Amino acid sequence: ALVGIIPIGISIACSVRELVRQGYIPSAKILIRPLIERVATSDYICDDQTAAELWNAGWPQNKRPKLASLLSRLENGHENEWKKFQQFMVDDFNASVHPNPDGDEQYLAKNEVGESVFWLNTVPSAHELADSVCNATAWSAVILASNAKKAFIWKGEN
Repeated sequence: ALVGIIPIGISIACSVRELVRQGYIPSAKILIRPLIERVATSDYICDDQTAAELWNAGWPQNKRPKLASLLSRLENGHENEWKKFQQFMVDDFNASVHPNPDGDEQYLAKNEVGESVFWLNTVPSAHELADSVCNATAWSAVILASNAKKAFIWKGEN
């Protein structure tokens, strides 16, 4: 399962980086959602034998865990910080992916005369949004790399 999930996740992270570099911040942010899903799924598969069996059975939608449940596995004893993170990762990125008034307003950015507008292509002044996208992408890449190490580096005897 991880032979596909991890490289595709890293590819998404590299795509996000390039989109941010060119100023396509809304498109980059929308890609965070599938990236986070791959991070959480890779972690689940690394740590739970039944997850690998579920993956090999075709990852049936009615049996796989929901994203919030997968993300909660990453909490690791930091409940208060985790609640903030989960709100950011689930609620904020749901609003980014699915059209709605609250989600779309995050893509407003000032133009050269100070008016808040929706940009058709690049968003040259969306620095805070770019920072949050880059932070989520960096976090995701670290977790994917960690899961790759757990899955693919042999733990033989010394």
